[in-house]
Amino acid sequence: MKRLALVLIASFFTVVVLCVAGVRLNTTNSVPRGFYWLTDSPARKGGLVAFCPPKERVFVEAVGRGYLGPGFCPAGSLPLIKHVAALPGDFVQIEPAGTAINNQVLPNSRQVVTDPLGRYLPALRFRGIVPEGRVLLMANDTQVSFDGRYFGLVSSQLILGSLAPLWVFSG
Repeated sequence: MKRLALVLIASFFTVVVLCVAGVRLNTTNSVPRGFYWLTDSPARKGGLVAFCPPKERVFVEAVGRGYLGPGFCPAGSLPLIKHVAALPGDFVQIEPAGTAINNQVLPNSRQVVTDPLGRYLPALRFRGIVPEGRVLLMANDTQVSFDGRYFGLVSSQLILGSLAPLWVFSG
């Protein structure tokens, strides 16, 4: 029993040290599962970023529904990992049928009407140029992700940093 307690304590401190050092673990389907290194490199189109959701209704409700894990961000969630789909100056169209950037429809971007428990998801429509200080964050790897097609453009100041894969799980 003592040995198990020591292993658990050592594991906890290892995770804390890795987090402080900038290592992030992704366990969701939004991007490949694995460990990522948080860097201070600027966000670039197509790149991965971690961002802290603000205390806005759509994010707080997502935490309440269990879409986002509880954490230290203003919305009460953990940071999210998403691809940068659009930057200032890009033309964005978010519609139920899909999201397009500069008239190119993104894969897996059709809005899902209900979650697995049958609860309606927010239907978002947007058409316009991304203004300075805003970005569109999406998940390219799955049809089922809580991303910009539901919460729209976010402030680029919410981005904690860019992510580089350290060890991504296959399969």
